[in-house]
Amino acid sequence: MDNFKYKDNVLHVEGVNIADIAKEVGTPFYCYSSKSLEDNYMAYRHAFDKILPDSDLLICYACKSNSNIAVLKTLKKLGSGADIVSGGEFLRAQRAGIELEKIVYSGVGKSGTELTTVINAGILQLNVESVEELTFVSSLAVKLNKQVNVGLRINPDVVADTHEKIATGSKEDKFGIDINKAYPICELAKSLPNINLTGITVHIGSQITDLSPMREAYKRLAKFVKMLNNNGFAIKNID
Repeated sequence: MDNFKYKDNVLHVEGVNIADIAKEVGTPFYCYSSKSLEDNYMAYRHAFDKILPDSDLLICYACKSNSNIAVLKTLKKLGSGADIVSGGEFLRAQRAGIELEKIVYSGVGKSGTELTTVINAGILQLNVESVEELTFVSSLAVKLNKQVNVGLRINPDVVADTHEKIATGSKEDKFGIDINKAYPICELAKSLPNINLTGITVHIGSQITDLSPMREAYKRLAKFVKMLNNNGFAIKNID
């Protein structure tokens, strides 16, 4: 938050007096610092410098956190993709100029209309949550005569140190596919028409401040992906 500072008890953003902005645009209003967005994005990106080459790394901004078009455009200029959870967010990502090959559709409760839109468009990856969603996506893709890159959401059975209402990675949680039951579902995905199983994805919760459950989830995910690829799969995206 270095770009938000008080001078003489008046809040300034990137050196601009908030009161002056209020006089010009009226109140209430939202004020974002593009410099803060850029600084945080680049800090996150550079954290991977010693691990992955740029060609193997794609950061997809979670549009649900703030889908303001100006925010999306700012991140797009830095090379960011978009992680979307609705048809509306897909339209916003397109308006911001984010390339289709940098859009991942995650989330639960996707409608047939939303799925049809992104399948027709040809996004990078569609993350599915269940066997039922997987087979439904296959049936839609057949009707549309489209191939779909699919990521399978795995539940790694890792308890995150966060509020129980936003923890999503233990076996008691309803999200994703139990990692111990996932292999035959991957085999199913491989056999379904118009489905390309390209990724494995995991999300264990929000507002997590302790990295240890993240590390454990990633270890289990990496082990599972290696096992899949050793058995003839071609998983190239770890999300």
